[in-house]
Amino acid sequence: MIFFFSLGIFHFSGCEDQMITDAVTYEKELIFRIKKTYYSKDNRLKFIINEVRDSRCPKDVWCVWQGEAVVQIISGLPEMDTIRLSTYDNLLDSIGDFSFKLLEVSPWPVYPDTIKQEDYKIKMTIKKLDEGQ
Repeated sequence: MIFFFSLGIFHFSGCEDQMITDAVTYEKELIFRIKKTYYSKDNRLKFIINEVRDSRCPKDVWCVWQGEAVVQIISGLPEMDTIRLSTYDNLLDSIGDFSFKLLEVSPWPVYPDTIKQEDYKIKMTIKKLDEGQ
């Protein structure tokens, strides 16, 4: 009885360590979250959005510079790589045969509140590039 009980604990604790994954569809506007692993449906792309660095000017605040939100993406497939997309000057970048286009980072900052990393939503499209490009 104790043996089966301990196997049950091991089985369930092992499940908790696995990351929940979502399948990605190419050329479709999708919402992504921080620290979640994403795979393409054809298993040719695997990535995680590691962090958002947000220096955008908060709502109802006068700023000299508009600021920017920088999204760091780390890929495991097709190759290990890191890219940073920016709402200011780098909306598009690629890893291997895939391009990532940043469309929106939400929520927008509101003074004096701080946004938690897990509260960010990143809207992007991912395009599979032609072999000839």
